Parts: sequence; C-alpha cells; structure tokens
Amino acid sequence: MTPVTILGVLLGLPTCFYLPGVFLERAAFGVYRPVRGLELHVMRVVVSVLVCGWIGFLLAELGVWSLPAVLAGLVLVAAPPFVYQSRHGGRPSPVGPRQEAHALGAPLARAMFLRLGVADWSLLLVGLVFAVLIARPFEVVRGGLDAGVYALTGYAIAHTGGIVLHDPLVAEIGRRAEAGDPGAPHAMSNFLGVQDPYRNVATRLRAAGFYLSPDDWNTGRIVPQFFHLWPVWIATGVALGGPYYGLLTTGAWGLLGVLLLGMLGRRIAHPAVGVTAAAFLALNSVQVWFSRMPLSEALTQGLTLAGLWAYTHFADQPRGRDGIWWGAITGIAFGELAITRIDFFWAVGPALLWLLYVAVTRRWQAGHTALCIAMCTLLAHAALHVIFIARAYFFGTAYSPLGQVSALVEWLTLFFVTPKMRVQLLGRPYSALRHAWRLPLELGILLTLIVILVALWRRPWLLHAGERWLSQYRARVLSALATGLALLAFYAYVVRPQIVNAEVLHAPVSVASRARLAGYVGAPIAVPAGMKATIANDQANFARFGWYVSPLGILLGTAGGVLLWRCGLTRRSWLFLLIATAYTLFYVHALYGTADATYIYILRRYVPMVYPAWSLVMAYGIWWIGQGRRLRNLRRLVAVTSAILLAVFFVFTGRGVYAHVEYGGAIDQFRELASAVGPRDVVLVRGGGADVSVRDAPDIVAGPLTYLFNRNALTFKGTNPINVADALADQIRRWVAEGRGVYVLLSASGGDWRFPGWVAVPGLDWTWTYQEFQQLRDQKPNAAGPGSITFRLYRLYPAAGTAARLTSAGPADTIAQVSGFHRAERDGSMFFAWTSGQAILRLDAPAGQERGPATLRLVIAGGPRPKAIDEANLCVDIARESLPYPNGSRDALPWQSLGCHPIPPNVAELKLGMPGLLPKQPYLIRLSTKPWTPSSFPPDPGDPRRSDSRSLGVRWLAAAFIPE
Repeated sequence: MTPVTILGVLLGLPTCFYLPGVFLERAAFGVYRPVRGLELHVMRVVVSVLVCGWIGFLLAELGVWSLPAVLAGLVLVAAPPFVYQSRHGGRPSPVGPRQEAHALGAPLARAMFLRLGVADWSLLLVGLVFAVLIARPFEVVRGGLDAGVYALTGYAIAHTGGIVLHDPLVAEIGRRAEAGDPGAPHAMSNFLGVQDPYRNVATRLRAAGFYLSPDDWNTGRIVPQFFHLWPVWIATGVALGGPYYGLLTTGAWGLLGVLLLGMLGRRIAHPAVGVTAAAFLALNSVQVWFSRMPLSEALTQGLTLAGLWAYTHFADQPRGRDGIWWGAITGIAFGELAITRIDFFWAVGPALLWLLYVAVTRRWQAGHTALCIAMCTLLAHAALHVIFIARAYFFGTAYSPLGQVSALVEWLTLFFVTPKMRVQLLGRPYSALRHAWRLPLELGILLTLIVILVALWRRPWLLHAGERWLSQYRARVLSALATGLALLAFYAYVVRPQIVNAEVLHAPVSVASRARLAGYVGAPIAVPAGMKATIANDQANFARFGWYVSPLGILLGTAGGVLLWRCGLTRRSWLFLLIATAYTLFYVHALYGTADATYIYILRRYVPMVYPAWSLVMAYGIWWIGQGRRLRNLRRLVAVTSAILLAVFFVFTGRGVYAHVEYGGAIDQFRELASAVGPRDVVLVRGGGADVSVRDAPDIVAGPLTYLFNRNALTFKGTNPINVADALADQIRRWVAEGRGVYVLLSASGGDWRFPGWVAVPGLDWTWTYQEFQQLRDQKPNAAGPGSITFRLYRLYPAAGTAARLTSAGPADTIAQVSGFHRAERDGSMFFAWTSGQAILRLDAPAGQERGPATLRLVIAGGPRPKAIDEANLCVDIARESLPYPNGSRDALPWQSLGCHPIPPNVAELKLGMPGLLPKQPYLIRLSTKPWTPSSFPPDPGDPRRSDSRSLGVRWLAAAFIPE
C-alpha cells in the first residue's frame, strides 16, 4: 500500500463507519448515552453503516457514486441535526439509572476502553480471533459465479459511479441491428450470451450476470444481476484501498454480525450467552467461509441481527426519543434487506404484520411511527429499484414463484414481464389465472380482510380480550409449542434421514453401523433402497446442517431453542425466536440436494439467520445447564465441558477452511493478462473444454478483464459460428477500422470458428492457476486442491499470402482444437489433452506441390484405464473444411476414413498415409473412440477411487502433416 492509500484508509474508515453514528447519537440524546460500554460503540458503527450504505446506494442508482460524494452525503445527514442539538437542544432525561452522562470531549481512552466490562472485553477477544480468521479474503473476482458477479459489480460501480453500465461496443452492434444490418444480429448472438426469452426479461448477457434487455440493445445499457446494496459496499472498500480492500468488506460485515450476535444474546438472556454464542459463530467454518467469500450473506446477516438487536431496545421503551431512535434503527436495518436480497421477507414480513397488529390494537407509539416510516420508505425504494433497475433480475428469478402465490400476484406480475413471458406464465397448468373465478375471489377476500381489520380497529377490546384469554393458557401453549419443535427436530435429524436403521439399533458399534453413523459428521449419507439420491439428500437436510455444528451441537441447540421458547419468551426475544424458527424450518425443508448443489456453497442460505440463531440457542442451552442450585458443581462441569467440546469440534473440523484462500492471487494473475491488451482493444474469449460443466469458462476471464481492469472482453459463445463466418469477419473489420486491436483468447476446444480474410497470430500463453476447495455433493468437503485453465492469446491480422499456416499442433495450440478436447494437463513429463468420445482438429495442409501425398502424424496415448475397460481403439477420419458447411453441419462434410487403430496406455505414434492434399487448405481430423467416465468404474485392487466425472477418450499429444 502507498502512503496515500494508508492515509485514505485511516481517514475514510472512521468517517464512514463510526463518526456519523457519534454525531447522530449526540443529536438525538445530547450528552447522555442510550447504551454503555462496547454496545455504545457497536451502536455507533451500526448507525453509521446503515446511513452510509443507504446514501451510497442512492448515489449509485443515480450514477454519481464516489467516495467524496458519499462522505458529503454523510455530512449533510449527520451535521445539521448535531449542530442544531448543540445550539438549541435541551437536556433530555436519562433513559435509566444505568445510563451515564458523557461529555463528547472526554479523553478518548476513558471514553472508549476504561468503561468496558468483562463481557465487553471477552466479546472483543472473540472479535479479534474472528478477525484473524477472516483476514485473508477469497479473491473471487472470476466471472461465472455469483460471488464473482457481486465483486465485479462493485468494481464497476467504483470505476463508473453507477449501477447501470453503458457499453459502447454493445450499443454499436445494437444500433446496427435496429437499422436492419443483417450481420449485426449474428454478432450479437455470438458475442453476447443468450437467455430463454420465455423465462427472462433480459435475453442477452454481456457476461454472466450482466443483463441486456431487448429495449436496451441500441444504447448498450447493462444491468448487473442481483440487488445492489452489497456491490455498493464492495465499491466503498475499493475506493478506500483498492481491489483487495473491496473484498475485505465481506469480513467487516461478518465481524459485525459476530459482535451483534453477542449483543443480542446478552439482551435476550445473559452476557455469558452472548459471548458464548459469538464464539461459536466465530469458529464455525461456514461463518468463516462466507465472511471471506464476497457474497451478500454477510451483509444480510449483519442487517438482520442489527434489526433484531435494536428491536430488543425498542421493546423496552417504544415511546419518546428512545423509541424513535431504536425504531428508526430497526426499520432501516430491516428495510435495507429489501435492497440486498430477494428473500428479504423473512424479517420484513413478521415486522409488517406486527406493526399492523399494533395499529389495530391501538398501541401505537412514536417509536412505531419511526420504525414504520423507515422500513416502508426503504421498501418503496426497493420497489422503485426493481421497476427501474433490477426488473430483469427480480422477475427473471421470481416469476415462477410469484405466479404460484395467488392470482392477484400473478396478474400484477404480468405488467412487468415481456409478452413471451406472459405467454409462458399463463400457459402453465398451475397458473392461478387459468381459472376465471380466482382473481375476483382473491379480491373479495382482500376486501373482506380490510373490512375486518377496520372493524377490529374500531373495537380493539375484542383483540385485548383474546390476549387476556390466551395469557391464561400461556404455559400450556408454550409447552405444546416447545414439545412440537423438539419432536420436529428429532424427526428431521433421526427419523427422516433414515441413517439410524434396525441394523444400527441392533449393533451400533459394528463396522457397517459406524459407517452409516458417520453420515452425521460429514461422510456420505446412505441412500435408502428404492429412493433417488436427490430425495435422500432432501430428507437428510438437517443432518447435513449438523455437519458444521456436530451432533452435540444439534442436541444442545434443540434443547436451548426449546427452553428459550418455553422459558425465555419475552418482549425482547419473541421477534428473534419467530424469525429464526421460520427461517430454519423453511430452508431446512427447501435446500434439497439437487444434482448441481455442492457443499460448502449450498449452506449460504443458512448464514443470514440459521447458524447465528443456532449458535445462540446452543449457548443458551449450555448456560441453562450451568444454572440452578441442585448439583451445581456437576452442572457447571457439564456446561463448561460441552462448551469446550463444541469449540474443539469447530476448530478441528474447520482448520482446512481457516487455512484456505479460495483463488488466492487471482487479482495479480488477471492483471498480467489485462496488461497484454490495450484499453481500446477487443478480446473475444472462447473455449474451456469438452464438457458442459465448463461452458462458462469464457466468463471466468471476460468478467474481470471487463469490469476489474476496464478492457473490452466479450464472451464468444455462438454454438455454430462457422455458419455466420462472413458476418463475424465483418464485425472484426469494423472494430479494426475504429483503431482497435482485436484478439481471441482461446482455451480447450475453442477453435470451432473461422473469420474469412483474417489470420490469427499467437502471442501470450497464459494459465490461471488456483487453489479451489472441494465441491462435493454428498459429503462434507475438507480440503483444497490445485486447478488450472490454460489460454492462448491470438491477435487477428488481415490475411496475406505469406501468412503462417498451422500444419502441426499440440495441446497448447487451442486454435487447432475445434471440439471435443478437455483442458491441457500434465502427468509427469507428459503434456497432453484428453479427448472426449469424439474430437476434431483443424490443420492446414503444407505448402508445396500443387497436389501431392502427405503423412498425418498423431502422437496418442490410451492413458491409465481400469482392467475392466478394453484397450482404446481410435478411428481417424479427415475432410477438407470449406465454407459454408453443407447443410450447416460438420457431419455433412465428405469425411474420408483413415482406419481404426488400437492405442496402448503409453505413448504411441501413428503415421497415416494421406491422399493428395490441396496446399495451404484447412483440413478437419476427427478422432473417435469409445468414451468412458473414471468416476463410474470401480477402481482396480489397491488403486484409489477416481473422482473424475469427465467423458474421456484418449490422450492427445501432437498432430502434424508431413509432406512427402
């Protein structure tokens, strides 16, 4: 870091994250503190980030975001009320006997540290440990992942000042398409990702996660995926210290979540509960992972816990200045969830229903007004954001669920989707609008509810009488609820996964039983006979949730949650218990194990509320065990031992996550690639491998090149670009005429295109190497492994008679790999690329006599195979490639067989005689063999089981035409 950057961080951090809270607190309370100790400083941080985030979000929507503009907004918000209070405000009464007067000019050490208690110092220690664990953020700046889209959007906001981006390359193609240029639509469909128009408002992608709607083609208006408060926070970090500090923002919010959980625990139960809950959450590898991965979960967690913590203060005093202060904090925190994530309703819904009940029962106070205004203002802001900015994301993601909620909701949805999406919505068999009576019925029900609410508001004594009647049976109702939750947890953890069967009950220590029971700690969960694996994963959701808290944690959490509902339900805790229980029940049920759901990533849904809540109820259960006079020493011993065992479990099982840095060094590696091209040049990125699983490989590179390093990188994803080769070549000519250099960045199987009149000259060989954590579907990952993806950068020049021809090729020559090649790799000294069942190479016939014989030399290896698989048998065909293809397909070319040949496991050389070749003409060589999938075959005795799920043919090392 440069001295200027260090100075900016030292000045920017307190200005953004602490001082606004100090001034607003002073304006609201004068010289008195609303809270004391560490909680006072956490409150100031919470107030500051809530105001800073909202101001930054508004500025980014307007396209004028910058750090100075955010700081100016903070001054405009915080300074006037502070100045007014200082000059004209009276001295409000203290909140209570525990609150102390504090002059703003008191010594800093005395003000910030000397008044902290043991619980405060303990919580600070927990926060310090957690800060160490998350100090190295994951460098997920690659495209093609949700985390990468968030990070790249944040970088784009930092560079451009706006959420909405405008791309001149896209606009030029769009204007030509609108004017009727026949080649422009082909350029658009090949260089921009395509989405199903019957399911998406935005039918094009500038890169994965960057949407382009048909109405915006001629302007190049790009809207990033998701809601955008989180990218604004990443942009704030970038503005403070650079790209790496943008990623550190995730950890800052994760740390705030840990501290807020500690505050919430002490407010709901006891200071010891708060500290213990914060420690459990801080050591949980899921919390550590998602406090380093630049996803919105950490922000969502922080906002949710901030709202719940502020509500505990609001519940104590909803009147006067205190009620207004805490109500506003609660409302803003919950309201900002609506501009953070699409599932914001878990906190906002209960809060709105509670406000409605308070209004109907006529218990409304000034604090309720502040809470309602703050939250509803942000909800209205979120609605406007959806309509004018995030419409493609919101309705593209939620159109199906919205259409199933009710006929009224589906009818409203129709106004915001495209005509093709309306056809899709109304054509579904479960569409509510297919029944003409549904809409009038729901409108009638809605009007009836409004009439009932008005009637109850006029006669609130009816609800008051119901409350008094219910209070008479409070103990019975809570006991029944607690019993039901305990039984539900037992069913979800023990019965539903079917891990514990008759064999386990009969012989619990047998080898087979221990193998089954290992499913509770991360081993694959046995699939019951006759059941699909996805259904079995669905039924084992709660068991898999327990992988990260241990069976002991499940037991203590269940007991603590049941006890908190039964004995700890108060005006402070009821909202937390309601939201946490609903959140847990829904996501434990909803997070079924689909074929593409991998751990640890799938656990992101538990981060905002489920794991924090479980940490708190585990701590409450331990604290409850340690209470009581009977057997006091034994109870305390059990409580302390349980806490230590859980901490040991978290540390021992999380050590792999603690040490790992996902994609460490990616920023510097992508910077190296970006430096090879100019700011005005165009880079077309294509290839990645033979499998569908790597179809997003171009986005991996195009995203950071475009939005982190301000290069013009386009994904080149057309399914058959040969058919429109002339149109694409014309687009290249237009870019070159504008003074741009045009490059193609190719990985495996990236050569299935031709630009007539242009020749590709190889330049930089670039390999992205990384460490990636295991992405397992049916068991708990615990280690990281290396990975790499290799690209070669080619520059396009006008073809000339002396242009070099590609008469030989190896695994690094990606331009020769038309299709069917996996990424190049090494096995000892062998550098090769696996083929799939069928692979096609392109080579140029050598220059020489007008027509003459030649030899095709292939260097091939069958590779290691299980004994159950026969030796590889390779069939080779050849055809001259001419444009256009007959019937638009390579299969229709006049292929000529060169025979089939057995290939041994080790390297073999084939020399195949050729008929006369036309000199300097491109030829396609087809390599066909029976494919096999390593993960589908049992290993030979003594060999480890293979996890490779690719379809493999043979190892290809080289190919060449040799003239005779």
